[in-house]
Amino acid sequence: MTNTVFTDRYQDGWVSKRLVLPLKNIKEAASLTICGRRHEYPENLTLSFYVNGQLLHEEINPTEKFSITVLLPAMMKGVLEIVASDVFVPQEVGLNEDVRQLSFLLDEVKLTGVADLMEPYHHLFSFTPSKKVYFLDEETWDEVAYALPPDYKVPDEDMLRELKEPGKPRECSSASIKGIVYDKFSGAPAALSYVLLLNERKQLITATAVDEHGHYQFDELSDGNYIVVGRSYQYGEQQIRVALNGDGMVIHIPVLPLQ
Repeated sequence: MTNTVFTDRYQDGWVSKRLVLPLKNIKEAASLTICGRRHEYPENLTLSFYVNGQLLHEEINPTEKFSITVLLPAMMKGVLEIVASDVFVPQEVGLNEDVRQLSFLLDEVKLTGVADLMEPYHHLFSFTPSKKVYFLDEETWDEVAYALPPDYKVPDEDMLRELKEPGKPRECSSASIKGIVYDKFSGAPAALSYVLLLNERKQLITATAVDEHGHYQFDELSDGNYIVVGRSYQYGEQQIRVALNGDGMVIHIPVLPLQ
């Protein structure tokens, strides 16, 4: 029998004496639901739920197929621990040659009311964002994400539809680049921003300020490769590479707030 303390979920779904799950960016009380299945062993089983060492709930002898919901408090970071009162070793009870200490089968862990802060943006306009606009330090990003207001809504396709509709801005004429500089969180125009146009060697060609609606435009451009750079004192920098080949292009520039 192994003495290794295993606090994760095995590939086949089993968990042992303790299951440890990290929690973060829970701005309001949220419901965590654990779905699983109980074997005939151990005969008596109590599951205790702890968050940051505080006991929140105990479930005594859960049913064969169970769903347990626990209300979690708001927190920037924390640890959820599910502690089983007993375990069994399949080899010792004659089931098979498995020598692991097991308590129950974990099917799913669901946390409701917590938005995914990054995923909606990854491929929204089919370009690769500059790494300069990302908080590469996970600790810093956790603090920024937790600081957002509880009523923060992740922008979706409908909220940003205006940026993709033809005519807003109008269809480009030949050899021009135009678009909108917008707040990546809210989809609102990023005021007090400006846009630089660089050649492929990153040499400045020209620059322009955006208008009150976030629009910018460069006209009378020859074919070739360019770099469009959105900048603002209130936002991080975003760079987008553009290849002109006889036709104008609409390039929207998302920027992230500095604070």
